[in-house]
Amino acid sequence: MEENDNTLVCGWNRCILRVDLSDNTIQKMSLSEELLEKYLGGMGLADKIIWDYMLEKDIRAGFDPLSPDNILVI
Repeated sequence: MEENDNTLVCGWNRCILRVDLSDNTIQKMSLSEELLEKYLGGMGLADKIIWDYMLEKDIRAGFDPLSPDNILVI
């Protein structure tokens, strides 16, 4: 971490990119301060992103892991 003018730089910019390879689109999505505080850390935030996506697409256990509906969160 690096400190400049009392501002802590942590390597992220309160946003994520959602890349859809099936239709070649990229969405920049802003993350609220409340969300970042509630799901502290990369793993907690990744879990939240995956959970919300599965609910949005109505994905249940047993789906094809190679399906275009599957996601990768890095």
